[in-house]
Amino acid sequence: MQNEQPKIDFFRIRGTGEKITATIDFLRENRRWWLCWCVLPLLPLCAVLGWLHVSNTPNFSVYYYEEWDIDFADFLIGLSFKNHEILSPYAIVTGLALLMLFTSTGALMSLYQYREGRLRDLAWPEYRSALKRALPGAAVITVVVYFFFFLFCSVSFQLQLVLIMVMIPLALYAPTCQVGYFPPLRAAGHSLDLGLNTWGGMLMVSAGLWLVLVFFRGIPDALMYLLGSYLSGFFFSGHISHEVIYIIYGVLVALNSFVTFACLSVMMIGAGYQYGHAEEKYSSVSLYEDVRHFDEI
Repeated sequence: MQNEQPKIDFFRIRGTGEKITATIDFLRENRRWWLCWCVLPLLPLCAVLGWLHVSNTPNFSVYYYEEWDIDFADFLIGLSFKNHEILSPYAIVTGLALLMLFTSTGALMSLYQYREGRLRDLAWPEYRSALKRALPGAAVITVVVYFFFFLFCSVSFQLQLVLIMVMIPLALYAPTCQVGYFPPLRAAGHSLDLGLNTWGGMLMVSAGLWLVLVFFRGIPDALMYLLGSYLSGFFFSGHISHEVIYIIYGVLVALNSFVTFACLSVMMIGAGYQYGHAEEKYSSVSLYEDVRHFDEI
């Protein structure tokens, strides 16, 4: 049973390693809900992204194996962002996928924190209500990330580093809205204040989680590179057509995007535990909750 183990409360003071462990334990405990309601619904959009990526690569050639090795920024930001087409189909589908991801992950975190019984016996009507509460904060952070991707592809490497440093404290905005239940406008100032005070902690949690996730991120990258090298022999010998190469490439891009969105969801959960740590450290939220609970009794 889910409730036989203690709840992994968001509002606890934790070290960097403890936050990463709490994130992994959260996923282990709620893996079924996370997969079914946060990650798997993104598969159709990932398929669309794969098709759009292939259709926007008319000069793709099996001669250049490195074209199969698409890194994180390449497919998540997309060819459309790199060409500064901020309202292109690829960019719009990416933005829609991000909105779905941020909303569903935020709803799952808030239900886990505040619902009696956590996620056990969770039904669709209750989850739908949580999605509605999480949507405003998710919409704001989606717009911010959307324009961040566009700017990231438009500036020099030095300014890219500056943008990354600026985005680190803003990573607490979504959990401030969705776990802290702050209104969107008030959450902006509050999350920025917490983010600046715990900037190093957010950086360490992000880096630590990314090191854990890099193995999973490397699987589709390795497949793309190895298949690109392997299929070239069949292509040169005439045993496989260029159209089949395109189809395989599109499927692998879709897989690549799916894995990356899943990793982003994990990073968001880690940001939730960083937010809970910062909130508890500076506001003692759990103490106020205990007092309120005592008064109710």
